Amino acid sequence: MNTASPLLPTYGFFIIFITALFLLQSTSTLANPRSQTVNILCSTVLEHNTTAFVPNFVATMQIISDQMRTGGFGVALAGKGPDANYGLAQCYGDLSLMDCVLCYAEARTVLPQCFPFNGGRIFLDGCFMRAENYSFYNEYKGPLDRAVCGNTSITTNSLFGQSARQAVGRAVDIAPNNGGYARVEVPVPGTSNLSVYLLAQCWKNLKRSSCTSCLQNASASILKCLPQSEARALNTGCFIRYSSVDFLNREVRAARFRGNIIAIVISVVSSIAVLVAGVVIGIYIWNNRYVKMKRKGSNDANKMGVLSDGREIAVKRLFFNNKHRAADFYNEVNIISSVEHKNLVRLLGCSCSGPESLLVYEFLPNKSLDRFIFDRDRGRSLNWEKRFDIIVGTVEGLAYLHENSKTKIIHRDIKASNILLDSKFRAKIADFGLARSFEEDVSHISTAIAGTLGYMAPEYLAHGQLTEKADVYSFGVVLLETITGIQNSRSKTSDYLESIVLITWKHFESGTVEGIYDPNLMVDEKEGGGSIKEEILRVVHIGLLCTQETASLRPTMSKVLQMLMKKEDKLPAPTNPPFMDERTMELNDTSDAPSQYNVTEASRPSSSSAAAAASLFRIKQANGTPDSMAIQLVYACKYVLFSVLAILLLHLNSAVGKPRDQTVKVICGKEVEHNTTAYVPNFFGSMEKVRQQITTSGFGTAGTGIGPDASYGLAQCHEDLSSHECVLCHSQARTVLPQCFPFNGGRAFIDGCFLRFENYSFFDEYKGPEDTAVCGNLTQNDPNYRRAARDAVMQVVNGAPGNKGFAKAQVAVPGMAKESAVYALGQCWRSLGHSSCSSCLKIASASMLQQCLPRLEGRALYTGCFMRYSNTDFLNKHIKDSSKGGTITAGIIISILSSVVVMIIVAGTLPDGREIAVKRFFFDNRHRAADFFNEVNMISSVEHKNLVRLLGCSCSGPESLLVYEFLPNKSLDRFIFGANNSKALDWDKRYNIIIGTVEGLIYLHENPENKIIHRDIKASNILLDLKLQAKIADFGLARSFQENKSHISTAIAGTLGYMAPEYLAYGQLTEKVDVYSFGVLLLEIVTGFQYSGIQVSGNIESLVTAMWRHFQAGTVERLFDSNLNLRNHYNKKVKDEVLRVVHIGLLCIQEVPSLRPTMSKVLRMLTMEEEEHLPPPTKPPFMDEMTMELDGSCKDSQYCSITEGSYSTATVSHSSFHPR
Repeated sequence: MNTASPLLPTYGFFIIFITALFLLQSTSTLANPRSQTVNILCSTVLEHNTTAFVPNFVATMQIISDQMRTGGFGVALAGKGPDANYGLAQCYGDLSLMDCVLCYAEARTVLPQCFPFNGGRIFLDGCFMRAENYSFYNEYKGPLDRAVCGNTSITTNSLFGQSARQAVGRAVDIAPNNGGYARVEVPVPGTSNLSVYLLAQCWKNLKRSSCTSCLQNASASILKCLPQSEARALNTGCFIRYSSVDFLNREVRAARFRGNIIAIVISVVSSIAVLVAGVVIGIYIWNNRYVKMKRKGSNDANKMGVLSDGREIAVKRLFFNNKHRAADFYNEVNIISSVEHKNLVRLLGCSCSGPESLLVYEFLPNKSLDRFIFDRDRGRSLNWEKRFDIIVGTVEGLAYLHENSKTKIIHRDIKASNILLDSKFRAKIADFGLARSFEEDVSHISTAIAGTLGYMAPEYLAHGQLTEKADVYSFGVVLLETITGIQNSRSKTSDYLESIVLITWKHFESGTVEGIYDPNLMVDEKEGGGSIKEEILRVVHIGLLCTQETASLRPTMSKVLQMLMKKEDKLPAPTNPPFMDERTMELNDTSDAPSQYNVTEASRPSSSSAAAAASLFRIKQANGTPDSMAIQLVYACKYVLFSVLAILLLHLNSAVGKPRDQTVKVICGKEVEHNTTAYVPNFFGSMEKVRQQITTSGFGTAGTGIGPDASYGLAQCHEDLSSHECVLCHSQARTVLPQCFPFNGGRAFIDGCFLRFENYSFFDEYKGPEDTAVCGNLTQNDPNYRRAARDAVMQVVNGAPGNKGFAKAQVAVPGMAKESAVYALGQCWRSLGHSSCSSCLKIASASMLQQCLPRLEGRALYTGCFMRYSNTDFLNKHIKDSSKGGTITAGIIISILSSVVVMIIVAGTLPDGREIAVKRFFFDNRHRAADFFNEVNMISSVEHKNLVRLLGCSCSGPESLLVYEFLPNKSLDRFIFGANNSKALDWDKRYNIIIGTVEGLIYLHENPENKIIHRDIKASNILLDLKLQAKIADFGLARSFQENKSHISTAIAGTLGYMAPEYLAYGQLTEKVDVYSFGVLLLEIVTGFQYSGIQVSGNIESLVTAMWRHFQAGTVERLFDSNLNLRNHYNKKVKDEVLRVVHIGLLCIQEVPSLRPTMSKVLRMLTMEEEEHLPPPTKPPFMDEMTMELDGSCKDSQYCSITEGSYSTATVSHSSFHPR
């Protein structure tokens, strides 16, 4: 009996769909994002620890970005303690979602100007954003509340003020009962074209009473602006604006509606045509059972091969798309080569000598278990006996890993696709890329979470606590899948889709487990089926024991084996499985996600249109064969329209959110900028000029400043991007390009745009030494594909120069599927002439085709042009639109992309009364976990009176601990940079601290057994004991090196301002890097000034620059810290001693490393064992990374106002930079 296909829409659904399209057409046009900055207020309190604070800020902004794209409001928290970051952002109620995204892009562009202060808020005409290091969400008033009045008065009509008061009063009454939002229009009596337009908006986190109070306060403030024609109230919890000009966005403007009715009708008709075509294609696909499956995860592939001796092998090819994948490769080689068992896949060899890496395994012809148990046809090959053997084999393999191998190994990714089957269907556990080993006496380890959602144990997913019970849980899930044939996959948009664990638990409780058995077990067809059913029921029981929520209740794998082999007759009753919803978190096996999660609004379905739409549907799987399986939509009729609209808006959101803004490559200059004080403002000035141009034309050039500190900038979007896509792509480019600082140039290639800046005019350049091609990972050896790729590329090369530098092409691949084609794009920068464009494209195309073919994708990143070809259609189908509904702005987020550890130091007392200092780490990723173990390894291998002493450590909880001796006077910076504390350190005490630090560094550098470079010498890492004796601390970044190595190249880490120029620029690490840092520290001790600068005639000058200038002029004494108490016992000997120390400091910070003395030589100089006459120092490097301009007028207020055009940078401490 034939039934209607569930894919065929009813007429009612058709009408609803058309209505939704019509409404969408009328609301999706870009109106006015009102992204003009009204005011920005920054805190005057400096952030506590840049290493933790900045990434927390960036993480908070990213979480809020995801929420703003769906709901126009977001709150988020990242981090803990003084470096935590609490964020809030909201668009005003009349902004469309697209306008909201653009307004928020501008807000998060400007707010980072508040750095290095620990908080700030920005009011734009269309949105608001605030970030602090404390929870401010309940605040609705504060000392910074203010009104900003316009400049034009309306004095000719006294009724304007009356209408304004009326409008404000209405808004105050309406908004608290209308979700915090009100818009009012009040005509002015006696006039024909004058009205008062008003908008009021409370932040959504406020209660109704708080909203009312805020609006009442704000209204009283704003009405004081009358008779001005415009005013704004900027309050802690709300915003009010009135104006004589209609600034409000309307969903459907009557005047525009008539003018655009034809366009709307055409759009609707076109949409209907597309819908009909889609339905026809859908039916065709359904009838032909055409299914496309898309793989997700790493770029790897398994291929079969044959060795010269005839043995078949499986070759696993890995294409590393990031450094974590490379780590996983080496981890897999290390783990699998250290174990051997009949139920573990056997590694025959490996290779990492080419662009891809290879693992050579024994060949297993039946591939993986998932191919059989989740496929009804193949599943017939596995009856119950075979499945039971597979289960037992898997258990034996896991028992070996957990209990019998040399070191305990946790697999972390047990699932059906990682259980391979040989020709006799014997199980072999595979894929050890995520496996971790740990010592026998360690109860568990805390680690970055990795694995597959649905298979991860709750304690691991929630707290990062990894024990062998995590594998037990995963195995339990696989066991239930093996019996039922139902995969434990869960749709992120289906709130009602139950996991196989919960399904089995419900049936187990009700005694109906047999109802979910896979029919391919063929139990009913066998003699003695009753006993087999009992056996299967027992295995299900064991599976539920393995998936219990409490880890300690789960059996070990050896215990599971005993249960399976019936060595234990009575099984304990299983407890409830976990009912946690992993879908609120997104993880993959490359994740560096922290082991602790913050709950944000994004995890609440009510705030997401996607989740709201999904909550109206339930996915069911029909019984029977795959032919009878269908997606049935179960919904309440009254919600159908809203469901369709939500889905449509979701597609609109995704279209806005992906403007080809993926970063392809960032290429930085090799020369360090000349003078930060001049260079940084010039850079930002150029970027702002370029931004203003690109928002209107998609292209911009600018130059600011003169000489070596000048900054020239160029930006361009590819011509197939719409205006709002261009803005968002350019915003991404401006976000990543500051990674090049402190170098004086750089270029960012994004898939939809380009941005470059230099300290010279480069606008006519079209080729250079940095030009390169970037190739994809997958290959296509079909000669037809190569020919099609060349044809497409040449069409672009020939077409672009005569078409304003832009061309795109699509060439079908002969002999392949109809949809197979090569897509190509070429774009020259508009600053080039016709001939230069042509030359650039010819050179770029030749390089790209030669290097990349037969790869499926390639890009040419050239000085004057960009090219790309691909087998995937990446081209936008529209040319730039002409949306002019206001100025569209976007910009830069200065994000320091470093890996972070949240660290807190607290005091404690041991049972014997000894005081200790406990250093607590909360790992944000595996690099920082490595720093923790590095610190343990380094500090435990050394012992010296001037090194802090490690008493013990622990890594048994969600946080890791280092226990040090307690040093009551804490760190040196508290004394030399504090006006009150510095009085406790006269010259004699400071001199002893200097000597102690030198002796500690000598021990590290010249220890014959283990030479160590500290990499982060600064005042905060010099601790002081009760007698003010120096102890060097914080070895998290320290590195050991061999005697015969002049330098080692490593990821740059340390504190800007204290890092030697050769290390900062080229990554060359020798002991002279520590000498440079010590030299800076020495000058700080003598002067009491921090490296970040000294104010001279209103300008900020770095300590190194100031000291060199005074040394040359013979006026160094002017910089001496008055707390040295030289006047109290002044004599020429003490004066000469201090001057000699300054001289030694300048010798330590010379630009050329070989001219800097060793630390042992420094000691001889300080103690006068060296020659009395010191060599003259050469000029230090003038790298003023740390200069910042502060308005002196805001020293006494909590917040400083920063106007457009003022920028600041600040010290980045304990940072880690990983070059791309």
